[in-house]
Amino acid sequence: MRHIKKLYVTIAACILSPLSFAQGQVTTDGSDLVINANGPLSVATADGEYSIKLGGRLHWDYSRAELNNSVFEDGLDIRRARLFVSGNVQDWSYKLQFNIGEDGEGGTPEDLYVRYNGYNNMTITVGRQKEPMGLTQLASSKDMSLLERTGAVEAFTPNRSNGIVLEGAY
Repeated sequence: MRHIKKLYVTIAACILSPLSFAQGQVTTDGSDLVINANGPLSVATADGEYSIKLGGRLHWDYSRAELNNSVFEDGLDIRRARLFVSGNVQDWSYKLQFNIGEDGEGGTPEDLYVRYNGYNNMTITVGRQKEPMGLTQLASSKDMSLLERTGAVEAFTPNRSNGIVLEGAY
């Protein structure tokens, strides 16, 4: 089963990788849609009222260990394989992100939330999301210098939970 999952992730990476080399943005005949392929593929209305963004990341991990010229570990493994869809509908935004590169069957949901942005300088988010408990935990895994966060961060800060978050300035 694990080999089948690796095959699916590799196929998804091959399909999505050409999108990472695309540049610029395309506007339709009128002023209604803007398609941006610089980074994650996104389609939005010109006024920004409606949008959808498709993206993901794939982190590989290779390890090789030798002792007295004898190899006892040699393997390529998928550390993270995440796919996401996000966007907005007027004052509402959403994100659905799944980690499909983990061990086990199927993927696990990372982010599944809906956010209301219509309040003045405030947002309310409902669903599965990162808990706002420190910059190290909130930083994306694609922006970290090392492979993993420190043991103290992993042990003492919550990761993602289901809940409601109200944030903003008064």
